[in-house]
Amino acid sequence: MTVGNNDYGFYWYFYLDGKIELECKATGIVFSSMRPEGSHDFATEMVPRLGAPCHQQLFSARLDVAIDGNKCHVNELEVMRLPISPDNPVTNAFKRVATRLERESDAQRETDNKLGRVRLIASTEMTNRLENPTGYIQYPEGAPLLVAADESSIAKRAQYAKKHLWVTQYARDEMWATGYTPNQHPG
Repeated sequence: MTVGNNDYGFYWYFYLDGKIELECKATGIVFSSMRPEGSHDFATEMVPRLGAPCHQQLFSARLDVAIDGNKCHVNELEVMRLPISPDNPVTNAFKRVATRLERESDAQRETDNKLGRVRLIASTEMTNRLENPTGYIQYPEGAPLLVAADESSIAKRAQYAKKHLWVTQYARDEMWATGYTPNQHPG
């Protein structure tokens, strides 16, 4: 897809082991502008006095998930170190802790790679041969949240970019995170 001076590629990979991967690519012609000598605080200098302004590419994907039926739940999984104890005398034990995301207000989440934070989207009705719920784990990348200030017109149009994950009930009229025409929104 081409928008302005950028070409975007969205690549879905479906693997034989059941893994699903989305890769987003952005390429195209660099947007550039002339800058006064030595004035490149907000741009990368390409040649003397010519800079490419710093900017942020934002992508969102809506997943309407039905795993072995329509009744699913979402757990956030994190790694937790265990304190020193008789069961952990050399303090190298850790475990994975699950937090159920019950309400939309609690399910506005940020990625934290230090905690190995992932999300398990699982069936509430079906289990696998080990009696665990069938499901998928979402492994997020550690991309920055929206860099623009809250007062900016961009922030008013891209509220979704203030969190990495929003878990919501299915709503037919919520197909686009920023609305149908975000580039035409006054902000």
